Amino acid sequence: MAGLQAVDLRRVRTLYACVGEHDTELSFEPNQIITSVRPSLEPGWLEGNLDGKVGLVPENYVEYVP
Repeated sequence: MAGLQAVDLRRVRTLYACVGEHDTELSFEPNQIITSVRPSLEPGWLEGNLDGKVGLVPENYVEYVP
């Protein structure tokens, strides 16, 4: 059985509210947890999962949490 790598378990907490401007961007409120975070191909953006939706998050709107 293959185990999850540490990068699969990265989580971030949102610092500010954000309204996604495109279908590929997540909308969120402050203090939400986004899971399965990984670097995006877009500089300054991360990709993660919030409430079952996968999308992009501006890197400067979040902080990593254990």
